[in-house]
Formats: sequence, structure tokens, C-alpha cells
Amino acid sequence: MNKKILILTGKAGQGHISIAKSLEYWTAQWGLEPKVLDILPGYMNTTYRLNVKARTYQPIFRLTNNRYLSKLMLVGFNGSLEERVEALCPEYKDYDIAISTHPLLHPAFAKTNMIILPDPSIHGMYLASPKPKHYISYWKQDRKFDFLGPLARKGFYDELKYTTKQSLKKENGFDPNKTTILILAGGEWINKSQDYIDMLGYAFDPEKYEFVFICGKNERFRQEMERQYQDVNF
Repeated sequence: MNKKILILTGKAGQGHISIAKSLEYWTAQWGLEPKVLDILPGYMNTTYRLNVKARTYQPIFRLTNNRYLSKLMLVGFNGSLEERVEALCPEYKDYDIAISTHPLLHPAFAKTNMIILPDPSIHGMYLASPKPKHYISYWKQDRKFDFLGPLARKGFYDELKYTTKQSLKKENGFDPNKTTILILAGGEWINKSQDYIDMLGYAFDPEKYEFVFICGKNERFRQEMERQYQDVNF
């Protein structure tokens, strides 16, 4: 087997590109030769943005989580998957391993095909046919999946000067003597936390706890929450 790895992904607002970039960095560190391809057509990005503005992404997410609808969507979408890969990477057959970080992309052309499962609750479309040889789980230990654990991007490891959590927290503006609770989600999913922010703010003693929300590129969420909760332990 050669060292070439093809990583298939797409911009859909849920961190799939970030996962692909993390894999690109780490597989290169491991001595492999990764290549990342964004192969989702442009209309997927437009559709996602419309869903966000119309706030229809949640019912669509639930619909596509249905195993029968997932199967139908993948049958239609995967018919031209290999053609799109070849258009972007004519030498794609030289890659022994193909990894997908998006539920719509199920490679079946490499000797070893894999799909990354990025969510603690696995979306049904990831598990629809055509099924890969391996499922790689970031969060969920299950006998059906190969458990890898989260892979952070290189940027998370650039600041190696910290010897303790307290020094890291102090330099970044957090209280080193409090327990820090992280709440993180990408894109629109961080908005779900708004349903229980009030409860968190007043159920935990602000003298002992502080909350840090990591909200990806959702600048609107960050600005609104900072204005609304400037006096709370966030």
C-alpha cells in the first residue's frame, strides 16, 4: 500500500472542512501524503445558507436522519461522486485510502474507504449505503466503529509554553482559580445552547465556575451573548 490518502469534504457549515484540515495535518505528521478535495457542488452551500436564514435546517436534519431518506439521497448523490473526484484529481486511482468527512460523500473506489463520524450522536446519513470499510469515531466508543478520539488542528498545539492549565487560563483572560466549563459547537449548532444559558448562568456559583463558549465562525452568537450576559459568569 502506498502512502497517499485522499480526503473528501465539503463546505456545509458544520466543521467538515476543519475536520479534513485536521486530518491533513496529522496524516502528514504520520508520514503519509494527504490531499484534501472539496467536492460538494456550489448549490449545496447556497441551500445551506437558505436553510439557515429560513430556520429550516433542524427539520431537514431530522428528515435526512431517517435511514430510508438517507439511502435515497445517497443513491442520487453518489452516482456522480467518482466523476467529481476524477475531475479534481485525475490520478485518484493512485490513492489507496479515501476518507470522507461529510455524510453525503461515501467513497467506494479506493482499496480502503473510511468515513469520519464527528458527532457524539451519529447522523443516520453517515451509516447509509454504500458503506465504507471503516467508520472512524471521534467521540463514541462502539464496537462498530474504530475509535480515534478528537484530532485538533495544528494551531491548538502551537503554544507549548504553558506548563499548567492555570497559566493558560490566566493569559487568556480566565480566572485560574475557577473551574472552567467549555461548551463548543460549530456553525448554527451553538445556537441550541441559548435554550439553557439562563439556567447555566444562575444554577452555578459564579465564584466557583465560569463558562467558555467556543462558537466557531458564528460571530452573531458571540456578539449577542456578550451583550446580553456581560454580568454573568460567561
